[in-house]
Amino acid sequence: MSLKAILSSIKKTLLGTTPTTNEVIRKIPKRRVAIMLGYRGTGYYGMQYNPPRETIESTLFNALVSVDAISEKNSLDISKNGLMRTARTDKGVHAAGNLISLKVLMKDPNTLNELKTKLNGVLSESGSGLKIWDIRRINKSFNCRKVCSSRWYEYLLPACVLDNTVTRGPLNLDILKKYRVSDTILNKFQNVSNQYIGSHNFHNFTVKKTSTDLSCKRYVKKIIIAPLVDMNNIEWISVRLHGQSFMMNQIRKMLSLAIYLTRYDYPSSTVNSLFATDIKVYIPNAPASGLLLDFPIFDAYNEKLIKLGYSPIEFNQYRKKMNDFKKK
Repeated sequence: MSLKAILSSIKKTLLGTTPTTNEVIRKIPKRRVAIMLGYRGTGYYGMQYNPPRETIESTLFNALVSVDAISEKNSLDISKNGLMRTARTDKGVHAAGNLISLKVLMKDPNTLNELKTKLNGVLSESGSGLKIWDIRRINKSFNCRKVCSSRWYEYLLPACVLDNTVTRGPLNLDILKKYRVSDTILNKFQNVSNQYIGSHNFHNFTVKKTSTDLSCKRYVKKIIIAPLVDMNNIEWISVRLHGQSFMMNQIRKMLSLAIYLTRYDYPSSTVNSLFATDIKVYIPNAPASGLLLDFPIFDAYNEKLIKLGYSPIEFNQYRKKMNDFKKK
């Protein structure tokens, strides 16, 4: 033992010093976890950490710091915690289920339920609009964005916006309550939406990308459209979209165009012409408030997690809580 260490040991013995909070925290190992959560995106500048703006990630990160899951030293630099997100939602977009992975201080994996309870308490008290469904231990190499197989989204819109004859004049609550979409209009909307299914170049359905950008080629697996009536007796249309991944504003532009083509009875083939052209065509965004990330799917990677002794990541077991959360 060096002279410096000996003197330090004697000093601690004589003075009866105890380790500081930071010294204790440094002894607690950091382990990677998956945080499964839902959130209301209203009032947030999107999902991704973007100081000084308030985002979903910054709110969650600050809550983790407040319950000592992140050390004071690492609280100043989010990159030191290896934070990753499965899906980056835009400003004002909601999520019933999303997943963030990062490294947190953890003495015992059995304390994850305690951490979830503490986090939900902090998030609820602050009125954040965030809700933690579960926190899972995962392996070190887990990259939630890359290993996510696909994602389900849902968009809700008032049924009357598809009908040009109804929305020509001023609307009132009585008109909205009486209106029910016809099968003809609904079939037209489904037919237009079906043009998005498959692998296409969606360069006209995002921002700051050209037709030669390979990242614009995206694969949409399924689109399901169904009318539903909410508690105020107003008919809404639920559009559920299943795809591998979506670009910034892609879904909102897809829905905006589909609504326009249905409302004014333009050919469904208009969608395909926007895939084929190299010309950049402006398509406005449908409102962010109607869009919700339903849940991500990790089917392929779950097999690996099970082999490594971890629980698979599935949102189905929280479906009832997530549906109740969506109605709020």
